[in-house]
Order: sequence, then structure tokens, then C-alpha cells
Amino acid sequence: AYGRKLAALKRYEEAAAQLDAVLATQPDQPGIWLTLAAVRIELRQLDKAEVALRQVLATKPAENPHRSGNLPLMVSDAAGSGLTEQQQASILMAQIAEQRKQPQAALDWLGRADPDNQVLGIQTHRARILMRMGRLQEARSTLRKLPETEPRDAAIKIQAEAQLLLAVQRVAIDDVESRDVAAQPMQPLFHVTRSRTAWVE
Repeated sequence: AYGRKLAALKRYEEAAAQLDAVLATQPDQPGIWLTLAAVRIELRQLDKAEVALRQVLATKPAENPHRSGNLPLMVSDAAGSGLTEQQQASILMAQIAEQRKQPQAALDWLGRADPDNQVLGIQTHRARILMRMGRLQEARSTLRKLPETEPRDAAIKIQAEAQLLLAVQRVAIDDVESRDVAAQPMQPLFHVTRSRTAWVE
């Protein structure tokens, strides 16, 4: 618990040390391994984070009290609520793959986390990756295919797609601006006049 509090305070180095100490005596705690992995990712220690996540993925999923029968997971699970530790580990593995510039590996891990393509948070993450890969239509289709189990789900899907399109627009604007800057001739730092060398303000 103390390690999680340190992580919440963004004292990641201290949190990692505390969590390592706990796991030295209680190695069969997948939740602690999961927290340690998240801390290691914040510290950009990707190899160590992956080792921690492999510990979680090697454990048997516990009964998930947040799930009811075979109902699809939607809005309530967007931030991880209702996901098993193994699903959360797969999501973190996807984040590691993204940081390693391996988008296809990230998509594979998200597919493992949500094989039925029903979790809004995971599918939104997947759509963002597809968008960055230039697969915009596939990204939009990913969001549109999400099931709707509550009246608000349709509105949330529309909002998620709108945010995706806004992100595409921002990327396009940044690209145009960068090209415009590159096309402009370099301005001299100073110019020579007949009487003196004058700095250009």
C-alpha cells in the first residue's frame, strides 16, 4: 500500500524500491507486480517493466468481481475498472511496445487484452495507434463497431471518433506548418550596410 501511495505522489524511485522490497518476500502478488511495472514505465525502465509484467501474465486470472456473466465491457472499463490484472498487464505491454516504436506489437498486445473488441478504453487506444500508422479508416471502423449496451454508449462512441478526427487534424496542421517553415529562406542574423554591420532584430 505504501508503494502505491509513493507512486501516486510520483515518487517513482522510492516507489520502485518499496515495491521491490515487498515482492522479495511476497512474489505471488500480481497486483504489486502490475504497480511496479507501471512505475518502471514512468522511469523509462522498459526492460524491467516487461519483466514485472511477465510475472503477471504468467499467473492465472482471478475471478473478476466487476464482470457480470458475458456482458461486454464498455464505459466503466475505460480506465481499467473491471479489467483483470492480465488484461491490464497486456495494456501496459502495449505501452512499452509503443515507446519502443513497435506499433504492430502494441496492436497485438491490445488484441490480447480485448480479443472480442468490446472494451471502449482499449479500442480507443487501438484506434489512436492505427491513426498514427496512417490507417484512419480502420481506426474509425474500430470505434464504430463497438457494441452499445447503454443509451450513453452511442454518444461516447461519437465523441471518441470526433477526438480521433481532431487528432488527425492537429497532425495535418503541424505537418503543413513544418513544411512552410522548411520552405522559407533562412534569414541572416545580420546584414552589411555601407557604414556598419547591423544586427537584424
